[in-house]
Amino acid sequence: MRILSFDCGTINLGVTCILFDEYYADKINNMGKKLNNIYSSIIKKQLDKEAIINNIKEYLIELNNILSNIINIEWINTVNLIGNKSINDVNNMEIYYKLKYFLSSLDQTVGKPDKVLIEYQMGPNAKANKISDCISYHYMELNKKICYGIINKKNKYKRYSSEIAFNKYKLSEINLSDDKNDKNVNDTKDDKNDKNINDTKDTKDDKKINNTKDNSEESYDEQVILINPGLKNTYSFTNEIKHECFLLKYTNYTANKKHTESNFLHFLNVIKGEKYIKELKTELNNKLFDVSDSFMAVIAWLKKEKYI
Repeated sequence: MRILSFDCGTINLGVTCILFDEYYADKINNMGKKLNNIYSSIIKKQLDKEAIINNIKEYLIELNNILSNIINIEWINTVNLIGNKSINDVNNMEIYYKLKYFLSSLDQTVGKPDKVLIEYQMGPNAKANKISDCISYHYMELNKKICYGIINKKNKYKRYSSEIAFNKYKLSEINLSDDKNDKNVNDTKDDKNDKNINDTKDTKDDKKINNTKDNSEESYDEQVILINPGLKNTYSFTNEIKHECFLLKYTNYTANKKHTESNFLHFLNVIKGEKYIKELKTELNNKLFDVSDSFMAVIAWLKKEKYI
């Protein structure tokens, strides 16, 4: 499962793309069976000492490969959408154009994401809010449900109606079904003449084209998900770098940043090593806060959705 995560901003747009192995539990279970086979061969003295050592080495390499690739970072960086200009000197259209170019290039680089996590931006943060909206629009698919609640509270998933207000205009109907079992949003019967959306009988209440139920309580196949800003701080890799440890030393904002960065560095140190961390810090000019936020948002979401 490919997951894109965005910590929205104009100067520091934190982006993380993670390839998550949904089948890691099955693979680890199979490794347990392999270990039993190795143990059985030792007890039954079926192999000589050298063969046993080689089998154990191969086993450990395979196990390490599985564990190292459960959460694999495909792409990570911080994007500046205004360059060296002041935010007040850049109009929104220029920012949107650069964002569109970046997202299109990212799509070509990493491929289509299965999930897109976008951190909810507070009301006063107008510029970041617009970036969030643009990213949502870019990745929204007509045949997918949208998370319109904020995760960390009660999840709300819904497939929106495709009804539009211009009932007098003639529009061709779009087939929103992507597989045989995916019920089409528009309950209109196709005919040989590709029946127009607008060939519906008017009523006093201007009857809506789509009579779809709110499927928020059903199983969902959402792609774009709005993430509560606090979600990323709900998970820690060790007790020593829990969020509350930083709250005792810093203000809320700084504690949030210190928490995500410390956990991100812990993950990198275990999985990638110090050389990778040094190279990443150089590439990002030692600015790990924003990518740390987007990374930990993925980890916390995976935990909340019980993938890990």
